[in-house]
Amino acid sequence: MNQKSIIAILGVVVVILIGTTVYFATLNKVSQPVATAPNVQADNRILLTPQNTSQYFTGTSTDCKETFNFEPADINILYTDDTRGLSFDVPFNKNWGNKKYKFNSFDLENDGLSFGPASLFEGCSVIRSYSLKFKPAQSVEKAIAEIEKGITPITTKIDDLTVIKYVQADMCTNSFIEVIGKKYNYLFSTSCGVDATKDTQYLEDVVKSLTIK
Repeated sequence: MNQKSIIAILGVVVVILIGTTVYFATLNKVSQPVATAPNVQADNRILLTPQNTSQYFTGTSTDCKETFNFEPADINILYTDDTRGLSFDVPFNKNWGNKKYKFNSFDLENDGLSFGPASLFEGCSVIRSYSLKFKPAQSVEKAIAEIEKGITPITTKIDDLTVIKYVQADMCTNSFIEVIGKKYNYLFSTSCGVDATKDTQYLEDVVKSLTIK
């Protein structure tokens, strides 16, 4: 076999290899799945907090006509505070609010936090349905001594936690559950405008998720 024949054969082989490579590359390209970004709609609603509600709710008739939904919570957000020695599940629904306004899962305040769905109260003020207040750690006896006269508290257990339960009726009826802690006592309560009987059970369920450190 002369040199020209060898060169011709090598040329044919190269052409076949190139054609095969192109074919499989094209086949691979076609068969690869195409990833598409999920169609996630941005939540551009105004976030209401204790610090800015007065900016949007000034007491006008238009402000006070706003209504917020009370859909059931569909997720729990873990709140942890090592300084105050506790963690618990905060019930939340991202739909709380309305088409214009939204809320955090909870709002930190000076001596505690507020959580749950929101509503408008007297003076067109925005309040969350539930709150937690941090109190100095003290015994059951001392905690009961601080409760207003005429109120009959009940000392009981929720799981392994010692708690004091009572209802206070003033301008509205509020339910309270004070958990006896180590670093602090933890006073959970309902706000005006909620069903105190129904929401006492709601608070008990929150307390059941409480871990004291």
